[in-house]
Amino acid sequence: MVLRLAEYLDVPLQERNNLLLAAGYAPVFQGSSLDSDQMMMVRAALNALLAGHEPYPATVIDQNWDVVESNRAMSVLLASVPAHLTDPGANVMRLILHPDGLASQCLNFPDVRAHAIGRLLHQVTATGNADLRALYEEVSAYSLPSGEAALPVPPPDPASAGVVVPLRIRTPFGVMSMFSMIATVGAPADITLSDLAVESFHPLDESTAQILRRLAESA
Repeated sequence: MVLRLAEYLDVPLQERNNLLLAAGYAPVFQGSSLDSDQMMMVRAALNALLAGHEPYPATVIDQNWDVVESNRAMSVLLASVPAHLTDPGANVMRLILHPDGLASQCLNFPDVRAHAIGRLLHQVTATGNADLRALYEEVSAYSLPSGEAALPVPPPDPASAGVVVPLRIRTPFGVMSMFSMIATVGAPADITLSDLAVESFHPLDESTAQILRRLAESA
C-alpha cells in the first residue's frame, strides 16, 4: 500500500525508501554508482546525448541540481564564470542565480530568477528534501549582480510568460537567447537513475545558433 500510494503521488525513489522505513518496512530501492559495471550502458547513453547535442550546451544533473557531467559546449557557455562556481561539484542553480555567475550577463534576470526559484520551491514542497531546502534558502537570498537587495519571488504567471522563459545572455559575440529541455530516464528502478536528468539548451533564434557554432569551432 505504501509503494502504491508513493507511485501514485510520483514520490522520488529515495523518499519511497524513507516512507517504507517510517512504516516499519525495509527499503527496496538501491542506488548504484555511475562508475559501476551495471551502469556502463547508461553512461554510454548519457555521453551520446551530450556529444550529440553539440555545438549546443547540455549537462547531466542530479536531483539537487548538481552537475554530474557536461559537454564541451557547456564549458564554452560558462567560460566567463569564475572557477568557484564551475569547479567539480558545480550546481546549476548557483551557476544561473549567483551574482558572479550567469546572472551578471543575463538580460532578463528577473524572469529567469522567478522561474528557477519557483521551480526549486516546487521541488522542495513535493519532496521535503533537506538539501533542496538548503539550496532554495541559499539562492533565494542572493543579492542582485548590481548589489541591490534580493528580489522577491513573484507568483508564477503562465499567461504572461509566452511560450518559454528564455535565458538571454550578453556575450562579446552578441546576445544569445536559449531555452532548455529536460530529459529523464524512463522507468528507473535505481535511486541514482531516478535522480538524473539531462538539461539541454537550444537556440531560440538563428543568431544564437550561429554564435554557439562559432564558439564551438574556436574552442
